[in-house]
Amino acid sequence: MEYISAIVKSPSAEVTLEEAILILSDRLLNSKLPSDRRSAILGLKNFSRQYREIVVEYALRSLLKAATIDKDDPITMKAILETLLILFMKGTTTNDEKNKNIENHTFPRSPNGKYVSPLSVLLEVDQFSLWIADETTSTPEYLACFIQCLQNHSNFQLKHYAIQLIEGLLITRPLKTKDLFTKITTSVSAIVSLLSDEHDQVKGEAIILLIALVRDSYDIQKLVAFENTFDTVFTILKEEGGLRGSVIVHDCLSLLHSLLAFNASNQRLFLESGCISKLSQLIEDLVGPSLDHTYENEAPSTELYWNPQRIKNMLLTLDLCNSFVEKDNQDSNYNQLTFFDSGVFLLLLRVAFANNMEGSIRSQALIVTGNLMAGNKVLQYEFSKIDVPWFDPSFPITSSQKPSIAAPVALVNWALSLNSVHSFDIRLSASTCFQCFVEDNHDLKIGFMEDQISSFIAEEHQQKADIITQTSPAANKGDPVYLTNLVSALVQRDEDMKLNPYKIWFAAYFMICLINDCHETRRIAQRLKVGNEAYGEDVMSFIEALAQNLVTVWESTDIRVPVAYISLLSFWLFEDGDATDNFLKDIQTVKSIISCVVKDSSDSNALATGMGFTLIGIAYEFSRCASPCPRKTFHEIIIKTIGIGNYALKVKKLYQQYFEENNGDIMSQSLTRDDFGLPKVYFIPLYQRLIKDNYYRIKQALLHDPNLDPPMRVTFELFEDLEIKYRDLKNLQQARESEYCEKVTNLKNEVLRIQRSCQNTERELEMKISEVEKLRNLVQQYENSTTIMKDDLENLDSKYASANKIALDATSKVGALQKELELMKRSKSELLLKYEDVSAKKVIAENGINKMNRELKELTRCLEDERTQLQELELKTKSDLISNQRKIKELEEEVQQLRYSHTVMNENYDKIRKELAEKMQFIETLQSDLKKSEFERNAKSEYAKNAVEKLKSAASVIQNLKMQIKMKDEVLKKAAEKLSAADENSEDSLNAIGFSLKATPTISQNPSEQFNNIGNDGEELHSKLRADYIRDSRSPLLHDEYMSAEQTAPARCLTSPDSGYLNMPDIRTLQSEFDELVLLWEQEVKKTKYYRERLKQHNIDVSSDEEC
Repeated sequence: MEYISAIVKSPSAEVTLEEAILILSDRLLNSKLPSDRRSAILGLKNFSRQYREIVVEYALRSLLKAATIDKDDPITMKAILETLLILFMKGTTTNDEKNKNIENHTFPRSPNGKYVSPLSVLLEVDQFSLWIADETTSTPEYLACFIQCLQNHSNFQLKHYAIQLIEGLLITRPLKTKDLFTKITTSVSAIVSLLSDEHDQVKGEAIILLIALVRDSYDIQKLVAFENTFDTVFTILKEEGGLRGSVIVHDCLSLLHSLLAFNASNQRLFLESGCISKLSQLIEDLVGPSLDHTYENEAPSTELYWNPQRIKNMLLTLDLCNSFVEKDNQDSNYNQLTFFDSGVFLLLLRVAFANNMEGSIRSQALIVTGNLMAGNKVLQYEFSKIDVPWFDPSFPITSSQKPSIAAPVALVNWALSLNSVHSFDIRLSASTCFQCFVEDNHDLKIGFMEDQISSFIAEEHQQKADIITQTSPAANKGDPVYLTNLVSALVQRDEDMKLNPYKIWFAAYFMICLINDCHETRRIAQRLKVGNEAYGEDVMSFIEALAQNLVTVWESTDIRVPVAYISLLSFWLFEDGDATDNFLKDIQTVKSIISCVVKDSSDSNALATGMGFTLIGIAYEFSRCASPCPRKTFHEIIIKTIGIGNYALKVKKLYQQYFEENNGDIMSQSLTRDDFGLPKVYFIPLYQRLIKDNYYRIKQALLHDPNLDPPMRVTFELFEDLEIKYRDLKNLQQARESEYCEKVTNLKNEVLRIQRSCQNTERELEMKISEVEKLRNLVQQYENSTTIMKDDLENLDSKYASANKIALDATSKVGALQKELELMKRSKSELLLKYEDVSAKKVIAENGINKMNRELKELTRCLEDERTQLQELELKTKSDLISNQRKIKELEEEVQQLRYSHTVMNENYDKIRKELAEKMQFIETLQSDLKKSEFERNAKSEYAKNAVEKLKSAASVIQNLKMQIKMKDEVLKKAAEKLSAADENSEDSLNAIGFSLKATPTISQNPSEQFNNIGNDGEELHSKLRADYIRDSRSPLLHDEYMSAEQTAPARCLTSPDSGYLNMPDIRTLQSEFDELVLLWEQEVKKTKYYRERLKQHNIDVSSDEEC
């Protein structure tokens, strides 16, 4: 210092102040010895107190560079940090204080001898502070150097200066400093580790630093939380005495609130790490055990003194609990249940209903308790079962025993009965808590409304609420409990209205909470009848009574009373046609309200007048043509008395003056009071939100057509709900469509499989039919050969007759030959008997063939029926597929129309569901029919196989007939030889007989040869025989005549040789049966061709069947 003073004061050196600072800065950068750098730093430190601007200009970079060089030297580093801190915080004082500090060469210090924390005073940031901050944050190296000092050195002052310097950076350049913290790996860990430091000053500064560091920085909040900060903070709180502690407790709670507020990740970590139990213990240590105790034995607690610090600590703890249940938080339900399970909910309830609790804490506890159960039905029901002590928080604490009442009833009593102007915060908090109690719980609203109405009916003839004295043994009969009723407060006129004008206001608030978004409570309240006809009172509905009371209290001295009635009626009538009809039932009362609105022009009642205009507009907007006072008539009354233009201007003025800049949150506003000490709170929050959301519709109400019923408003919430339902229905529809398409695909595959099976079956049937046709050709060939044999036999018979005539003529001449001839006749008769046997066997064979033909006919008819059913089934399936595709298109169009109408959407959905059920039932019917047809096809196949077996057996019978015919031909040959031997005695006879005998072998041999030839070329012979049959139908007759002649020939020869064939049997029956057989065969051929053509029309390949 002497060296520096010599440099400055020496007249011979003539060194200026700037040069001296430059010399020190140069020495600081270029000196190799630590002692030289340390002396230069001390010199700059002395200059920094009086010549801050010059030191910042010429030596700032040198100081920062020296910090990186001497970061391991605690003495040098301490001097550097203190110098930087002096330069940084110089702007915190005013000009007068600055001059005083310059004269005294002092710097503001805290009582413990340390510099005041930049975050604990109002730091006045100037250009030099910004200069220092910008230079320090230009690179992460300097901040890393400060953090390294916190980690490597144990010097108390060194850590303290480093923390304060970082705090100054966070004040001047918060975003840049936080960004550097995220780039330095160990920065957050180093700061959090200071919470366990042995020095309380360092620990306190670290907490303040962390509060500033995590504010509005989501990433740093998570980094700090994952350093086990929660447990460390609760350890500090326990060491500091909990919520009874000093300002360090408030800082710890502020740090927790900064880490948890609006940070779902940290909130989950807080709950999962078990810190909620520590929070519960923290509250319990202050307020005592939970509510599970006997209130009768409770004495007023006087041991806890609520000083300002404890009040701040408790309020911050309540804010901390409230941060877990913010609106629109997806984890709110889980957080609420966790707080209830841990006992925090009951502890906060005890705080709210404790005797010796401060008013601000009680109010905040009621709000937090309400938020902890808002929208949670489980906690709401638990709250309804809790009994709390009844007392008046506005009265001094007494030692008398307190009776217990239900918690919701206590909220109503506090809101309606407390009359002190200092209890308004408690009344408002109780109303907010009740609003949360019934939020989104229709069952609770209905139950509470029914209880209030029942109580009102029981007390209908009383002007005030009943005084119920507790009758339990432990109760003090001199301490009555005043229970109030919402309906009584709104309907019956209160003489103390001037002393307690907010009673009607809070009653309207509670009633609005009960009817909000609950159609059932509205209907229950509308069915309530007020007045007793037996006592000469007019009987009217609840809404009519409210309207009449509004007219009665319009000239009230306190504007809050008519405002409360108007708010309740406006909220009730909005979008409720039934309530509006009930309101318009007494049109004289409505006209009185219009008269009050039009005539009252005083400034003191301007608010009620403006709200009265909105009430009339809402009543018209939701009136209907079928209302007691029709919409058109009501419109004419309003136009005549108010006027469209005047109405719109009044509503606009009301909105601009009271609603436009008001956010509607009463709890967050600072309440101002009027001359009587009452707060200037006029609007119920739900009513205020209604007016702000629907201002345009209310203002334009009178411009709407009076001949049309009003349309219902589609809110964004309703639209969002409809959109969610639409998406759900669309997903369900898509799932069902995909399922239906999959079923249709499966059915198509099943139909194709059945078609292929039918094709295979038809192909097999065609093969069997072709086999039957071949057998039929064989039978036809046999019949043709039989016909030829008949012709040959007829020729033989004619020749035999001529030979017999010649033999008879020769008998007279040759007697010797007669005996031989008799022998020949006897042999011929035996031959005829054998032939008759063969013919009988042939008839049996023909009968078997006819039986097989009939069976084949039946089989063909069954096949035809099966084909017809298959074709009908195929056509029906195709038509169903086409209709199903058309239905799918219709369903898609119906899905598009769901955006416009929820009702149409539900109807279309039901229709689609029914149609799908019918189609599924029809498809199941088709499947059963297909199975049935397949079963019948298998049965027919078995029947065809049996027919084929029968035809095969018929073929074997035909083969046996061939053999018998051959044997017959041999017998005929032998007979011819005997005839030729018998006629050798007569030359003429021998010549005639020789001619016949020569011709006989040819005749007998032709049938067998022709029969064999028929088997070689069946198809050609089939056509030839059909042509012969058509050309000459007498061939069967010849065969029949021959058979008859064979049977009667012996008799004719023996009795009357000259007799002809006049006694032959009728052969027409056999001819008709043969004709029927041929016609049936032709029909079968035609049907086969017809079915093949039909199969080709359906694109079914029959080429393989034709080849068969």
